Amino acid sequence: MDALTDFDGPLVEWLLDQFFSVVFADCDGWVVVDQHTLVGRDVHLQTANGPYTVTKTYDGTDSPTGCGANSKYELTWSIKRA
Repeated sequence: MDALTDFDGPLVEWLLDQFFSVVFADCDGWVVVDQHTLVGRDVHLQTANGPYTVTKTYDGTDSPTGCGANSKYELTWSIKRA
């Protein structure tokens, strides 16, 4: 009898599914999505004394099994007068 045929059944299938879901996990996903609306007057006032800079922290989306803990991203953007 072949050694592999001795291991058959729902438990083995579940274990193999878990193993392959970790080994071949798809860990790609969204990083940061945000939108800001600024009107000309606000930009003019906020850049009067130098660049206007905003820094925000974003929690990543839930990571699939095998991808580790959820990510945390910090995004900084700025506007300055030319």
